[in-house]
Amino acid sequence: MNARRQAVIVVLAVLAAQSATATQSPFESQSAVTPPQSQIDPFLVGCSSWAFNRTIRVLAVPSPLQCPALDYRSAFSRAVEVQVPGRRHLYISGTASIDEHGASVYRGDIDGQIRWTMAVVEAMLKSRNMTWNDNALRAVTYFKDLQVAPRFTAYCRSHGLSERMVTPVQATMCREELLFEIELDAAA
Repeated sequence: MNARRQAVIVVLAVLAAQSATATQSPFESQSAVTPPQSQIDPFLVGCSSWAFNRTIRVLAVPSPLQCPALDYRSAFSRAVEVQVPGRRHLYISGTASIDEHGASVYRGDIDGQIRWTMAVVEAMLKSRNMTWNDNALRAVTYFKDLQVAPRFTAYCRSHGLSERMVTPVQATMCREELLFEIELDAAA
């Protein structure tokens, strides 16, 4: 994902988190401002009310199995749903093996961390009437040690989940004890 798209998602996530209790998203509008066609980024078309001259809604999506990240002084939304006419896009932030109290779980157990993290992702998808196989468009799996990536493949195969859109990456995690994290984009 390029820096421009990441910046848009971050801004949407922050604003959605700030307006999570509001009855109307700060992005809902009926704006009729249209930039020159040469300046329209295809990705931003789905994120810009001016591109359709219709309403766009941005909603913070809580995790049914985790507390809000703000509860443990981390500043991000678990997920954000962007609704445009005829389509909904769900952006699930980097999700790891963290419980409803904000504590890391399954320390030192890569299979346990994958199971819990995927339960969290599946619960968020279900809360938006989506499923992994029907709606997931892109996923990035982050591993502290990329050599354990086949464990995720095994999880997917044993649960009948497609791996077509998954990109595994070795990365440093936000907490020392975390071994696995995933981010996911879906649409319906």
